[in-house]
Amino acid sequence: MYKRQLLGQAYLYERAKRYDEAETDFKALTSGEAPGDLLVLAYGGFLERRGRKVDALALYAKSLAAEPRNSVLLAAQARAQSAKGSPPPAPSLKQGAAQAIMAPAAVMISAKQDQIALAYLRLALRLDPNLNTAWLMVGDMMQAAGDSDSAREAYGRPRPGSPEYATARAKLAWSYQGAKDPEMAMKLAREAAATGDVDAKVTLADILRVNEKFEESAAVLSTVIGDDPDWRLLYARGIAYDRSGRWTEGERDLQAALKLKPDDPELLNYLGYSWIDRGEHLSEALAMVQKAVGDNPRSGAMVDSLGWAYYKLGDYKKAVETLENAIELEAGDPDINNHLGDAYWRVGRRDEAQFQWRRVLTLDPDPKIKAEAEQKLANGLGPNGPAPSARVANQ
Repeated sequence: MYKRQLLGQAYLYERAKRYDEAETDFKALTSGEAPGDLLVLAYGGFLERRGRKVDALALYAKSLAAEPRNSVLLAAQARAQSAKGSPPPAPSLKQGAAQAIMAPAAVMISAKQDQIALAYLRLALRLDPNLNTAWLMVGDMMQAAGDSDSAREAYGRPRPGSPEYATARAKLAWSYQGAKDPEMAMKLAREAAATGDVDAKVTLADILRVNEKFEESAAVLSTVIGDDPDWRLLYARGIAYDRSGRWTEGERDLQAALKLKPDDPELLNYLGYSWIDRGEHLSEALAMVQKAVGDNPRSGAMVDSLGWAYYKLGDYKKAVETLENAIELEAGDPDINNHLGDAYWRVGRRDEAQFQWRRVLTLDPDPKIKAEAEQKLANGLGPNGPAPSARVANQ
């Protein structure tokens, strides 16, 4: 309630030309660790209207340091940097009231008081139907509630050219992807990426990867990875390269990402498992997946990586024990069942091995895993066995 009153008061002080008092309120609103877009943009707009572009740019830069790809902050920064850029107009009374109402709406969402939050958002949109941030929040709430039609209607409100347009199209794309309409999802993601928005391009790359268009996904990511890359983008491109059969390039990206983020469990697991699966750097890879499991002991995928490392190192008894733990965590994973079957075979538990391979066929495996299981059911596991497929935790 405090922030809502203070923001409304700041706008009223500005309308009354009591600029020092307005700035006191704006400073109080943005003095925290992460004040949020709404408050930063409100204070930045005030500074721009006062002719203080340097101060506005410093404010935007501080927030962008924490959120370097935030589209609305980037748009505000670009406007303030432009010699021809005009400051945003002061909000009308209705617009100011709508923005003030957004603060308690955000508080209610964080407190999981969805009905109250939605009431605040609806009121804000009655006052200002063009408040795109409110439409995005409504869309997120409707999507989380399983009301995809209402979510899509909300995501469709931001117009082309608005700072929120690319984000809205990306969210709309994920809505269709979740509804198993990948063609529409990719179409919308491409529309969003065409705006040049970096986050929209990353969304497109993610949706392409989910739909196994790995080459195109890597190509899109290459357009946004610069000289000072984000480790997450390197990780994503490394996966795309790997899954498209370009392991040398994938390994390079994954190692570069690991240098930037040496303790990330997902990254440790992916690169460690990839080396294990290829029989490379086994001691180093074992240490990597052990660390990943230490950080995420309830991840079946990571425990599976550790079990497969023991298998590759020839410690089949330990492999069985670890892979049985992985099965308890993710009983329906075809990769884990496949690995456990192999480990059972190596310790002489042939009937149990065949049970696991038969189970693989009931779990909608990918074509490669399916072919492996069928081959092993027909012929058993030879001295070396077929090459298992690469996998990634939570992918």
